[in-house]
Amino acid sequence: MAPLCAGCGNPAQPGESLCAECENKVRQKQKNGVYRMNYANLARAILARANTLDTEVTVGDDGADHVTKIDDAQLLRCLARMLSGQAVKTAFGAPGDWGYESPIGAALHQDYVAARVAGGQENRTN
Repeated sequence: MAPLCAGCGNPAQPGESLCAECENKVRQKQKNGVYRMNYANLARAILARANTLDTEVTVGDDGADHVTKIDDAQLLRCLARMLSGQAVKTAFGAPGDWGYESPIGAALHQDYVAARVAGGQENRTN
């Protein structure tokens, strides 16, 4: 099975943490001076752990351990994407992707709203 790209989740080249398209994006960011460090080996190791968690999830088991392993695997993938150069917002996605009622979704929503307010993109009177 080909490794998955830490940036987008599509198949990556063997021994690489990014697919060709994401690698090109990182190189373009390097040229534009907006590059974040690429810790490819660490990203690969983290993705391997996420894949292991996926295999530990028992189909049909909907207990707390099942949900925790799924969330843990997703969080590890977010970390791998950040280590591969993606911004936090890109790596984690929208709060609704996690569920607004979940702790991660609620935290993302609060942080995104705070960032918009701090950036003057939202006019709030609290």
